[in-house]
Amino acid sequence: MHKKPAKQPMWIWFILFLSALYFILSAIFIFMSSYTTYRCPGQYNTPSNWSLPERWRSEDGTSRYPNLDPSSWQTPNYQLVRFPSRMPNVQISAWHTVINADAPSIIVVHGIRPNCKSVYESLLVSGMLSNAGFNVLNIDLQNYGESTRTSRFIAYGQREYLDVLGAYDWLITQGQKPNKIGIAGLSLGAVTTAIAASKESGIRAIWLDSPYADFNKMFCDELNSKYLPCLFSFGVRWLGQTFLGISPDAIKTTDVLNQKNTPAIYLTHGTADKRIPVSHAYTFIEKAKNQDQKISIWIVENSDHLDAMLEYPRLYQQKMVEFFTQALIVNTQKAQDLVTTVAPA
Repeated sequence: MHKKPAKQPMWIWFILFLSALYFILSAIFIFMSSYTTYRCPGQYNTPSNWSLPERWRSEDGTSRYPNLDPSSWQTPNYQLVRFPSRMPNVQISAWHTVINADAPSIIVVHGIRPNCKSVYESLLVSGMLSNAGFNVLNIDLQNYGESTRTSRFIAYGQREYLDVLGAYDWLITQGQKPNKIGIAGLSLGAVTTAIAASKESGIRAIWLDSPYADFNKMFCDELNSKYLPCLFSFGVRWLGQTFLGISPDAIKTTDVLNQKNTPAIYLTHGTADKRIPVSHAYTFIEKAKNQDQKISIWIVENSDHLDAMLEYPRLYQQKMVEFFTQALIVNTQKAQDLVTTVAPA
């Protein structure tokens, strides 16, 4: 007689089931976090004509941000330009605003999808800078807006930083001096900015609004927001590195603090930020202290993600202009006058 095959113990099937479920959920998470449709809700905005989204209006039709009048920050004179990224076969689209050929230039870098150069935060910051006498280059990163589409998945700044460096290179070809180029990065754009500055010693000033400091902690925060434990971060990291080329340990936001000639850094973050918790700012600050690096800090009480520029536009502008004025030695009379006359909203 033939013996019947022995049945596998139930616990083995249970472990296999849990393992499969673990990787399926990890794959779903990395897909949802990284997949892009290339869509930009503010695609019809321009530097000369933009507005806040309707969701920022109260039920009675009034703005939730009464201190902010978009028309005050619109820029009539700008040019659409294209130039190569430092990543091969990638062309970057940008709006270039020249106020004074002798003034410094600031590259503005938007946040995660579905953002792009036409999103209101980027346009507001661009308007604040150009209004103060700075030249501005507001860019679309690859896979955003009108720049080259290389993938359906973003790389959390680990490839996109090459686009920022392409913008830096292009400004130099236009006659700008390297020591008169700064960068203002917003959210994930701030992460991308910090990475770019860690790779290019010529960048002398970076404004970082609400970046994450640690890639692994960011993934853990994202998982928690989806009601998943941090245990899933191992699967997410493996999948990200294997299939998307995203390595959490290869490039870090705080690497910019490791340079011998660290650029001037201004870090701002809101204590009520639900998108990227303010704990990331404290991690960045602690790393700066440990590295004996001095950075400027503005922690905004009870402010949500990127909301400080909407709640306190004049104060935000003043702090940003003062920072770039000091870091890049601005001599334009318009910027110098603003530093001494702008009052908090």
